[in-house]
Amino acid sequence: MFVYSIKRKDNGKEFIGAAIAETSKQAVLNKHYKCNFCKKLHTDLKNLGMKEFKVSVLYETSELKNLEDMEEYYIISRKTLQPNGYNENTGHKLL
Repeated sequence: MFVYSIKRKDNGKEFIGAAIAETSKQAVLNKHYKCNFCKKLHTDLKNLGMKEFKVSVLYETSELKNLEDMEEYYIISRKTLQPNGYNENTGHKLL
């Protein structure tokens, strides 16, 4: 499990998320490309193409509670809530 960042290369706009089932950075990007749960990110991925975004792993853990806490920490500290970033909230409760 890991916390990740998807960053738009041309303007630095960023999304922070938590991955439980995805095993790679490419799987995370594919999930956001195919699913519309973060509308603005999904739209930009479709319009600009996946090559215009960079995925980075920010934190790895085996504890679900740590994953939730760190996802919220990175969303707040990196200021990725809309309109500055793509996040619509401070994370999802996974427990």
